[in-house]
Amino acid sequence: MIVYENKKPDFYKMLAGLNGDILKRAREGLQAIICAEDPAALGVRKCVTKKGPKCVVYAYEINRSYRLLYCVGADCLRFISVGDHKDVYGRD
Repeated sequence: MIVYENKKPDFYKMLAGLNGDILKRAREGLQAIICAEDPAALGVRKCVTKKGPKCVVYAYEINRSYRLLYCVGADCLRFISVGDHKDVYGRD
């Protein structure tokens, strides 16, 4: 069983900064990831974390330009970032 965990309160600020249809789709994505038997299957694998507990980072596509990044570890699920491509990855 995967336990939902989030140590980064900035994630909630990023989520609150979304509006309209993007916010609705982001919430639907969060719900889908949390409820999924295999959350890794819903995203595209990006990298493996080097600091802290080892986990794999995945990107869930909200729409063409917005992404939701999350980590899947052995016993945890952690949301990292949500926003447009530049906000999430730091580049265009």
